[in-house]
Amino acid sequence: MSSVLSHLSTESPSLSENCSTTAIQMQESTTAEPTSTIDIKQSKQPSQVLKIGVILAYSHRFPWVINKTRPAIEIAAEFVSSPAGPLSSFTIEIEYRDSRCSDTFGSLEGIDLYVKKLAHVFIGPSCDYSIAPLARFSYYWGIPILTAGALVEAFANKAEYKLLTRVQGSYTKSAEFFVSIALEYGWSQVGIVYHEVKYDGRGSRSNCAFTIEPIFYSVELILKSKPWHVSFNEKEATEETILSVMKQLAANCRR
Repeated sequence: MSSVLSHLSTESPSLSENCSTTAIQMQESTTAEPTSTIDIKQSKQPSQVLKIGVILAYSHRFPWVINKTRPAIEIAAEFVSSPAGPLSSFTIEIEYRDSRCSDTFGSLEGIDLYVKKLAHVFIGPSCDYSIAPLARFSYYWGIPILTAGALVEAFANKAEYKLLTRVQGSYTKSAEFFVSIALEYGWSQVGIVYHEVKYDGRGSRSNCAFTIEPIFYSVELILKSKPWHVSFNEKEATEETILSVMKQLAANCRR
């Protein structure tokens, strides 16, 4: 992260504004769920300002919600801007916004940060539908995005998501791992059973479907075999449903 932030400091002309002795200012969106504001002060000379826009969900089922990630972000910011850190001459300002894991609200928060010149770099969003439109805009704004999400195979397309950096292994890596096991043991018939539920009226796909997708295509490409597959809603499935799926699996995937 520090290398990316260092690069930003030399490329963005708006980083040249001076500031006083506050080393890190933690700011909150007035529309977001209320949380405590932390000011970390260090004694230093007037410095340049590096603005980070954090766009993450305040509450969601995923592990990167703001109450879990904020401590790590603030510890990292304090370290890199300390006298011994790589950005010791910088004041770091962090603005937190709630993406709501929404393609609408995540984008709106990013646009607001851009218009108000509150971010030189975005951390997040992490939810797939939330980050997709913002990762397309960011190239034209000159604002890079760092995320622990965007694990779907489509985000590997650097022609479309030019300033997106993913810091966690994607679902494609899981597919490569699975195929390596299949090759090791000589497996050729693959069956895929996964949970699928539509989250909204637009037909949004489940996280399980996104996880399985690169495995399906990798098996088809490398093992030269089209996987048999079936999906069902595991939260509503009855014993009869599961038994039916298992019988289909046995009939289609055993030699």
